Amino acid sequence: MLRRFPPGKARHRRSRRRADPPGRSAHLTENFTIEALTGLEPALTELREFALARIGENMPLPHILDLGYLPALLRDHPTAVVPYLVTRDCFIARLYHQRTGYWQPDGQGLDARSPEEKAAALDLLAGEKAGAFGYAGATLADQGDLALALEILTPGLLRHPDSRELAELRHMAKLDALGGDARACPAVRCSRPG
Repeated sequence: MLRRFPPGKARHRRSRRRADPPGRSAHLTENFTIEALTGLEPALTELREFALARIGENMPLPHILDLGYLPALLRDHPTAVVPYLVTRDCFIARLYHQRTGYWQPDGQGLDARSPEEKAAALDLLAGEKAGAFGYAGATLADQGDLALALEILTPGLLRHPDSRELAELRHMAKLDALGGDARACPAVRCSRPG
């Protein structure tokens, strides 16, 4: 089961990196130019209205993010496209949390649980077997959902700290999520909103 995840499947539509390694990142001033701001403001205004409408329909945050809303007015402002894409998900997540509060309809936020408590519950589902965590994590990673694979493998390691297989799968999923750059591994702490 231990294998390198296919590079073509290593990107989930909502995977995030906190920071690119040195030499690979574009500077903010290169993307957020004065010209870009003229198109960015109306695009974010339209995004705000779109997100508020979805929030009003009680749509969960991950579903709103999955829609990948792109205002048509960006066709007339090509320099605003990259700044818009850079800010879109965080903009929506912040607006969502401002409007919905701490407690979500699915029960999230009602009762804070420690990572160890969540790991114990998942271990029950896994039949208290490290291999079940490994299978689920590897399958999710093969499907391109590296963030969710890490969310399964991490609690698996909390419950089965001696599992070399889980440790190696988690390490490979981290590397693949970061584009194979081991120097950026500490940046994996960024998680999707919601």
